[in-house]
Amino acid sequence: DLVIDDQNGNVKVIYDCTTSAVICAAHDARVSPDGQRILFTLAKGNSLYAPKSWADGPYLPAIEFQGAQYEIWLYEIATQKASLVESGARQPDWCGDSCLVFTSDRAGDYSPWSSAGNYYPMKSLHVYRAELVAQ
Repeated sequence: DLVIDDQNGNVKVIYDCTTSAVICAAHDARVSPDGQRILFTLAKGNSLYAPKSWADGPYLPAIEFQGAQYEIWLYEIATQKASLVESGARQPDWCGDSCLVFTSDRAGDYSPWSSAGNYYPMKSLHVYRAELVAQ
C-alpha cells in the first residue's frame, strides 16, 4: 500500500493493494516541490511466485509478480484523488511543479546481458521527460 503518515500519527491510504482484488504494489512515491501532489508507480501482475536463485534455492521469503505491468499515477492531496498519468512507465520523479521524468522500456531496445555465455534479451529502460497538463 501507499500511505501518508502525518506528524500526528494519522495514516491516510493513498492506494490500497493489500485488500485489492488486483495483484499490485504501489511504490516509488515522490512529493511535488510545492507539496501538493504525489507521483507513484503502480505495478500490476497476473500472478505471484516465489523467486529463486540461480541454484534453485529461494532468495528470501518473498514473492514477485509474474507478468508485471507498470503505470505512473498522480495523487492530488487537496482532493484526495488518484489518476493514471502514464502506462508502461515507472520510477517517476519531479523536475518542477508540472514537469516529471520517468523510465520506460517502450523504445523496445534490448541490451546485451549474458551469464555463462548465454544471451538473455532484456528490454532497456530509457529516461523520458514530460509536462503535466491540466485537463
